[in-house]
Amino acid sequence: RIRTASGTAILDAELTLPKGAGHVPAVVLITGSGPQDKNEEIAGHKPFLVLSDHLTKSGYAVLRYDDRGVGRSTGDFATATPQDLASDAASALAYVKSHPRVLSAKAGYIGHSEGGYLAPIAQQIEPAAFHVYLAGPALPLVPDVMRTQVQDIGRAEGLPDDVIARQMQAVNDISAALLNSATPADLHRLITTALRNS
Repeated sequence: RIRTASGTAILDAELTLPKGAGHVPAVVLITGSGPQDKNEEIAGHKPFLVLSDHLTKSGYAVLRYDDRGVGRSTGDFATATPQDLASDAASALAYVKSHPRVLSAKAGYIGHSEGGYLAPIAQQIEPAAFHVYLAGPALPLVPDVMRTQVQDIGRAEGLPDDVIARQMQAVNDISAALLNSATPADLHRLITTALRNS
């Protein structure tokens, strides 16, 4: 149980350690977008559990945690900002670095997808010896990645082309609102309109 530096959440985490009593390097796994459990489970697959197992057997201590508001972690994911999520990762790294078996000078972040955006922010809070980015977007999250995801997921779910087109337009409209709104009230109005039209 890791209390975040801000005190706004307690993260339910699992730390795996290699066999033996020696000192080891360590990693903190940072999940991708959306509320994720510590295994980053999707469609029955648990990529972070698999990755953790492999890295632990390869000599690393590995910490993974339920995102705030997921599983037994407290806090509210829906209202969390990227800064909040990065702070959570930084709190996890601080905990790992304090473990008696961990070589604190050889502890780092592994960020998957959106986690690759969060790791550099976390670095400003709790410095790491290294970062690894897995499937990090090469394009801006909003609107490029979101637009592609909406299209691909819609096609995979068999949605009609006109529905997919409306959803992609909503992403464009929300992106424009984020860039151009002068006040929170303007932003709320424009996003509400975009969602209604989708």
